[in-house]
Order: sequence, then structure tokens, then C-alpha cells
Amino acid sequence: MHELIYHFEERNFLEGEAVLVEREDTTEIFFIVSGTVEYVTEIDGNDFVLKTLEAGSIINYTNVIIDDLMYVNIRCVTNVKLMVLSNEKLLQISEMFPKMNSKVNSAWNKANAHGNKFALDFIQHD
Repeated sequence: MHELIYHFEERNFLEGEAVLVEREDTTEIFFIVSGTVEYVTEIDGNDFVLKTLEAGSIINYTNVIIDDLMYVNIRCVTNVKLMVLSNEKLLQISEMFPKMNSKVNSAWNKANAHGNKFALDFIQHD
């Protein structure tokens, strides 16, 4: 599975920059290598932080899997280094590694059966 790293693109963001914005149609999954981001929505003209993610977290995988828009803004609290995987590359990888594809599909089905849209939470490491 070490070959997977060659499919990623590195991107760096500065503190305060937006990684994704509300209503953006994105086809990329982001893996946080370093730094901190916030999921933010606006309510009555004020920013409201929904959650904070740090290194090791994954951004936007659900939207990519279900082909949906972003419904919140994601902004950098600190300088952030991300590894980015496009939907196109994800499909190529799933063809190259059918066992991984099977695990992701199984996890997705299990998550949906529990009313949870975060399929990656159910993937077990062998």
C-alpha cells in the first residue's frame, strides 16, 4: 500500500485561509498532515465553529463519496499541510487495490445501516 502516497498532492495553507467554502462543488479528499482547521457556519452574521480537526483527520470524504456540495466553510486555524486525493485518483486506486475497495464499501454499508454517514469511522486496520 506504500504506492498510494504517489497519488496524493501536497497543499499548504496559511492561518486564516479557506480550504473549502460553503456551496463549493469539490471532488477532493483532504488528509491533514499538520495544523488545525475548523468547520464553520454563519448564523445571523456570526461565525459558529461546528468542529475542529487536527493532524490525522480527513476532510470532505463524505461529500466526495456521495457526490454532494460543501455545506460549511473549512478554514485554517494555523498553517496547515494537507495531502489531497481527487475522486478520479480514488477511483483509480480502488481499481488497483480491490481489497481496499471492498473494505471501504463494506464500511460505507455498515455506517449507513447505523444512520451514520461517516463510513471511514468503521474501517478496521488489519
